[in-house]
Amino acid sequence: MIILEEDLDVSVDIFSYFNQFLPLMDTDESLYCILAWNDQGYDHTCNDPAMLYRVETMPGLGWLLKRRLYKENLSQNGQP
Repeated sequence: MIILEEDLDVSVDIFSYFNQFLPLMDTDESLYCILAWNDQGYDHTCNDPAMLYRVETMPGLGWLLKRRLYKENLSQNGQP
């Protein structure tokens, strides 16, 4: 499931970006979501496009998560 805030302008490669990380969601049960936004995206932390950061902050703006996780933890009464 992909969640985007209603006023978010996304890049043309957002689905490709998320698709690259889908295997991580399947293999690492400790992952909560994959973010498409980094509040800490400073020049010194975003120069390497091959670098991946694992953070422990609440996601915002655009994120990918498993449908099961959404139903069990975020939806009301398990409904989408």
